Amino acid sequence: MPNNPMPPPPDPRLVQGIILRGYTHPCSCHMLFTLQAGPGAAGFIRALMPYVQSAQDWGDAKPDRMLNIGLT
Repeated sequence: MPNNPMPPPPDPRLVQGIILRGYTHPCSCHMLFTLQAGPGAAGFIRALMPYVQSAQDWGDAKPDRMLNIGLT
């Protein structure tokens, strides 16, 4: 049997928080969009990226709001 070491854990700064940690905010809003491939869709996602909550530990300063994006 080959020795397959476990890969290192992902860098939490590069993973959305919803993947690695549960949130305990009292409410949420889910929005669905249909986007056509092109510069408009890419610009929309690019504009949201600075607001996406990473899985990085925020300590006692829990954010008031969090944004996560799922694409299919």
